Amino acid sequence: ALRGRAVLTVSDLPAFLRMGGMIRFVREDQMLRFEVNQRAARGSGVRLNPRVLQLARNVVGGGS
Repeated sequence: ALRGRAVLTVSDLPAFLRMGGMIRFVREDQMLRFEVNQRAARGSGVRLNPRVLQLARNVVGGGS
């Protein structure tokens, strides 16, 4: 329902990035980290600051 709209999607579901989600929270040791699906964000018109991408534990779909 949100495809093509500039809405940031966030979850902690294991397969969230593969399902087209943009940011997935992950508990790593005692810390809360996050992963980014840049292709999904770009496809919906959401632009993520490069600093956010640097802080991410993992970035998928990053190429042009």
